[in-house]
Amino acid sequence: MSQIKVKPENKTRTWADRIRFRVGETVKHNGASYVNLTGANSEPGVGSDWLMVGGSTVIYYEHVLTDATSINWNSANAFLEATAAVGDTRDITFVDTPGKYSLQFKQDATGGRKLTFSNAETISGLIDLEPEAISFIELYIESNTKSHIRIKGQQPVIGETPTGVIDGVNTTFTTAKPFATGKTSLYLNGIRQHLGDDYTEVGNGAVEFIIAPEVDDKIIIDY
Repeated sequence: MSQIKVKPENKTRTWADRIRFRVGETVKHNGASYVNLTGANSEPGVGSDWLMVGGSTVIYYEHVLTDATSINWNSANAFLEATAAVGDTRDITFVDTPGKYSLQFKQDATGGRKLTFSNAETISGLIDLEPEAISFIELYIESNTKSHIRIKGQQPVIGETPTGVIDGVNTTFTTAKPFATGKTSLYLNGIRQHLGDDYTEVGNGAVEFIIAPEVDDKIIIDY
């Protein structure tokens, strides 16, 4: 009878500073996966020897895009709001350390604001130019001169329970993600509320009831 040979499973190791890793080897560190680029062993996410290939840093900070001809875009100002003239294009250079980032770009009430990316090697998808539209940008940085970008529109959020105390006094409830102005659908105990009559939108991340919901009321929002 012939024997069946079992190939050992290639498991991803956890990073440790005492281990020497090969170029192309993948490790786990702080909840993310990294692939080695150089054969050296600085800490993943800190040095430039590793590229993040799994997990992401998601940031929702707001940064207003001014009339400068270019801007450095990093994780400290990863939520850009367009204010440049309609049709104007602003050039974006990514300056973060190697890794994977999830960023957002929001059109203003006029729309038509454009972006270009100066150090992107590959780009897929287009910035949504509609007023108030939010585009999600998945950014993969390999080095200061090599980035890969995927752009996609905002996916609808259905059936979210917004955050806020339901006590008959509180009227303000926040959403988990930013929303486009005028695009919310709010439900109280299954009954749709009317924007302007029953509630108002507060910026792009909260709604405020005209009359505070009572204890045990159920609130659901789509956007």
